[in-house]
Amino acid sequence: MVDKNFVPILLIIFLATLLAGVPQTFAVSDSASNGKDRPYSGVYAPYRSYEIRSQISGTVTEINFREGDILPARKRLLRLDSFLEESQLENFRALKKLLEREKRLLEDIIRIKKKNYLRYEKLFQKGQVSEQALENKRLELISAQDSQVKIEKEQRQIENSVASLEDHIRKASFAFDKDLYVSQLFVERFESVSPGSPIARLLDITRARIRLIVAPDLFKVLSSKLKSAKRIAVSIMAPDGRWFNTRAEVEHVKLDPAKDYLYSYSFDLVVEPVKALLWGEVVKVDLGPLMSKALHGE
Repeated sequence: MVDKNFVPILLIIFLATLLAGVPQTFAVSDSASNGKDRPYSGVYAPYRSYEIRSQISGTVTEINFREGDILPARKRLLRLDSFLEESQLENFRALKKLLEREKRLLEDIIRIKKKNYLRYEKLFQKGQVSEQALENKRLELISAQDSQVKIEKEQRQIENSVASLEDHIRKASFAFDKDLYVSQLFVERFESVSPGSPIARLLDITRARIRLIVAPDLFKVLSSKLKSAKRIAVSIMAPDGRWFNTRAEVEHVKLDPAKDYLYSYSFDLVVEPVKALLWGEVVKVDLGPLMSKALHGE
């Protein structure tokens, strides 16, 4: 089921595009004043959005999670058919082991033939064997060494094939290193995909991002302090008027020298999720002490 704290994803993306670990210690105030006389608006959005695309061709054979689900770390979201590649990989691995055994046997044979050749060389110097007998031992050694080279070449080819098949099988399985929210699925079971086909949109909701867009003059005042600050005290006002006090990390202070876009002067605040807020809501943010210090040149 879709989490009730999630508004339609298209609205989230539209608003986030338009305007855009610390323990959660939120203090709630019912007063909208409380010194919050210059709040700035921004969209309360997931920390990051990932659009997952297929890197290979295949048919979707398995879907384990649906829109609205939390995808746990290292759990498989879905899988493309890779039966043929898995069968080939098994055969190549068996052949690889066989060649390794053959190579070890051949190395023993080469040692023996080399030892025999050196023995015949001494016998030839003493006149106890003919030149043809010595030459035959030399040719036997060269033949064994040539066989070793061929086996090593075949081993390298098999290793390349194994690596290619393993890569294909890995790309056929969609799993990730951290918990993610399944926002959208673009495929269904038994559907065929090709390289570049969209598979899913996943959201990192372990943190929240609020992009604030400010006037150029205020940006100039705040930018140096924002860039140097690791975390700042902020207050977030929900649409119902409640204030939530917390600390935020400052990310992506952006200045577009061309001044052609709405995003010319903006910065992102990253906070712990606030359960009372819905993703995609427009909230107001007061910068508190940082704003006061900046405006007074402290």
